Amino acid sequence: VKFWMSDTFGRTGWSPETAFTTGGQPPLPTFGAPTVTSVGSTSVTVAMPSKPAGFDDYGASFGVYVFASPGATDSSPGARAQTCAGYGYEWVPWGGSCNSQSDPLTPGTTYYVKFYISDTWGREGWSPETAFTSLEVGG
Repeated sequence: VKFWMSDTFGRTGWSPETAFTTGGQPPLPTFGAPTVTSVGSTSVTVAMPSKPAGFDDYGASFGVYVFASPGATDSSPGARAQTCAGYGYEWVPWGGSCNSQSDPLTPGTTYYVKFYISDTWGREGWSPETAFTSLEVGG
């Protein structure tokens, strides 16, 4: 970078050149497999991870998604059996837990829960999954 300079006496000239390097994008956080803390016949409670250090991207989103099939990586609402939590990154209850019964699970069925993160640069990442089986009704 150089600057063009002039003063009130009509003198002009360029400043010395200075180089700099930008820092780039922060790395996308990675998460371990979710910990299931309780299971009911139609819902699950999952422990939320601690907030990743150095990643404060307020354009990012974070979710805790429950799938009916293993290996799922589709974050669209129609692909999920249940959303335990979906947040703008700044609203995640880091270190807490989430539980949702808005889309009840089927009793006695095996499901797979995963953490999901996306950022403003279009990057996305998935945690490993944790399998659990919802409780049988009356069993």
